[in-house]
Amino acid sequence: MSITGFRVKRSGGISHVIMEVEGVPVISLENYVSLVEGLIEEGQRQDVGVVVLSGVPGKFFFGMNLSEIEKLKTRSKTRGITGMVQDLLNTLESVPAFLLCAVDGYCFGGGLELIMSFHMVLATPQSKFALPEIKAGTIPSYGGTQRLPRLIGRNRALKMMVMGEPISAKQAFDWGLVTEIVEQEALRSRTRQLAEQLAKLSRPAVKALLDSVIGGLNLPMAGGLNVESMNSSRLAGGEDLREGIRAFFEKRAPRFPSVQISSEGSH
Repeated sequence: MSITGFRVKRSGGISHVIMEVEGVPVISLENYVSLVEGLIEEGQRQDVGVVVLSGVPGKFFFGMNLSEIEKLKTRSKTRGITGMVQDLLNTLESVPAFLLCAVDGYCFGGGLELIMSFHMVLATPQSKFALPEIKAGTIPSYGGTQRLPRLIGRNRALKMMVMGEPISAKQAFDWGLVTEIVEQEALRSRTRQLAEQLAKLSRPAVKALLDSVIGGLNLPMAGGLNVESMNSSRLAGGEDLREGIRAFFEKRAPRFPSVQISSEGSH
C-alpha cells in the first residue's frame, strides 16, 4: 500500500508526471528520490516547457513511510538523507521548465515539502495540507521549515508545524500555499488548459523569470535586483523577444521560436 512509482506522458511541450498509487499514498525513500529525480529530468528536457504532477483522484500524497524513518538511528545517516533530498528539491525548484501541480486529496509531510518546490499549485476543495512531523517527535526535514514560512509567513507556518493539524484547501489558498481551487470534476481539464497556456510562453523568458524570482528571494533587495537585471539583459536581442514585440504591434498571438523548436523536437 503505497506510491509505487510514476508514469510520464509528453505532448506539445508538456510533460505530465502521474503518480501510481496502491492503497494508502505513502512513499518509501527510494521511490521519493526516484520521483524527484524523474521530475528534475523532465524539467531539464529541451522539448519540455511545463511539468505537471498529479496523482490518483482523491489520493495525492499522504507522506513518508514512517517505518523507514524509524530505522535511521544515527545523526550521520539522517543528515546524509535529509541533505540529499534538500539538494534534490532545490534542483527541482530551479529547473528551467514551469512546474505545475494538481492536488486532489491529502498532501502531508514529504508530499507537501515536494509541492512547495512547484511554481503553481491547483487543489480541489476537498484537499487537505499538513506538516504533521511534530506528532511523531520530529520536524519537517526536506525543506519544510524553510519554504513554508517563505510562502505563508513565519507565524502561520509555525502554527501549522507545531500543531501538526491539516488545513483546508480554502485556508491554503487564503494563505498563499495554493494558487487556485478547482472542483474535482474540472481539475483535469483546468490543469491541462493552464499547462497548454504556459507551454506557449517563451522558454528563455520563463527561465529568466523563474531564476529571477527564486534566486532573488534568497538575496537582499539589491542582490535580487542585480539578478533580475542580468536575466533581463540576457534576453536582449533574442529571437523570442523580437517575435514578441512584432506580434504585439501586429495584434496577434506570438509564435516564439523557442517553443516551435521544442515542439518539433518532441515528435
